[in-house]
Amino acid sequence: MLELCQTDGGCDDISAPSAAFKALAIRSDAQIVAFFGAFAGLLEDDAAWSGITEANAHDVADARASGRSTGQPALGSSAGDGMKRCTTA
Repeated sequence: MLELCQTDGGCDDISAPSAAFKALAIRSDAQIVAFFGAFAGLLEDDAAWSGITEANAHDVADARASGRSTGQPALGSSAGDGMKRCTTA
């Protein structure tokens, strides 16, 4: 496992993202387009979006409770609207 340590002493495990990029590199363009099409469809699903915002809120709360920077804003409804616009552009 590869870890990157930041100046504040926090370390991030980058093993999972590295594996994801390697897996993505062997996918065809059609598979990638299909993935993003399915993802865009899920953005229209209120139950799926609710799960995304709940997971994000949990991650942000955990980071703040641990004294870590969130590095990301908490998602709100405008974020979902923006993502929906991007997937239809």
